[in-house]
Amino acid sequence: MKVIVGNMLPLSLADSNEFRELMAFIEPNYKVPCRQTVTTHLNSMKAELARNVSSEMTDAAAVHMTTGIWGSITNIGVTATYVSSDWQLKTRRLTNAPMEERHTMANIASRLQETAASWAI
Repeated sequence: MKVIVGNMLPLSLADSNEFRELMAFIEPNYKVPCRQTVTTHLNSMKAELARNVSSEMTDAAAVHMTTGIWGSITNIGVTATYVSSDWQLKTRRLTNAPMEERHTMANIASRLQETAASWAI
């Protein structure tokens, strides 16, 4: 799971014959999980990470949110920056979602409010 996430690889890697051959060469007794199992594990990892990030942000004195909008693919990304309880500067991507409506101040503010509400900021 960490290899897929850390290298932004497609989930289909788990079903790849070449990957299965590589794993059989490295560790013949290891059974590579199917894509559905990988998806289940990734969703579990995502939920755990979201809980940890949410907890960190709850403990932070302040959370700074920034946004980026890419016009060619009409996505909005929202990033949170805060100082954790152990004085570590943290930067976390909270969302990256399609934004098909016009990029007006009101629409961007609405998206920021939605993101803040969903993360209890």
